[in-house]
Amino acid sequence: MEKQTTFRDRQELTAADLNAIGSHAAQAMQHIVADAISADLHYTGGNVAAKTTTQIEVAPLRFFNAGAVYTSEQAETLNLFQHLPLTTKKCVAIVLWGETVETDVQPRDFITDLTTGATEPQAVSMTQLRKANINLLPGTESVDPQPPALQTGILALALVYLGTNGIERIEMQEGMRLPALRNHAE
Repeated sequence: MEKQTTFRDRQELTAADLNAIGSHAAQAMQHIVADAISADLHYTGGNVAAKTTTQIEVAPLRFFNAGAVYTSEQAETLNLFQHLPLTTKKCVAIVLWGETVETDVQPRDFITDLTTGATEPQAVSMTQLRKANINLLPGTESVDPQPPALQTGILALALVYLGTNGIERIEMQEGMRLPALRNHAE
């Protein structure tokens, strides 16, 4: 059941009423994404490329999880040096997960006494951001390295195979990429 906040003439407006407007819209969009696009874990963008023998760059991306969309708006550089194998090989997963963070902290006055109208300033966040976190998850060193096990809600964006001298190859996890609707039309 979709929700809508209703207002009437001469009705008192509360912070909860205003928050409900944003919440209802966000929930409706999340339902559209989950029902019409996918409720599974997917990503768009996020190409991974080697910058040096031990560094990779992950392009900006969007991470989809149960209809919620999380973003990483800037390219990120990750250093794999500490994960280099000592004698054989290792597989390191580039993983994504979503987190809602409070941002845009601003000073606001809050009424402390209704009779006198006295206020007290407080710094409060004014925005919630759905952020896509990007990190490294190393597997075990082996002659035949295997990808590490992933927890629920975490997506492998790419697998980076390392030798003792650095990056040997990068495998994007194309099966988890969200297909564009225009590709389906073709």
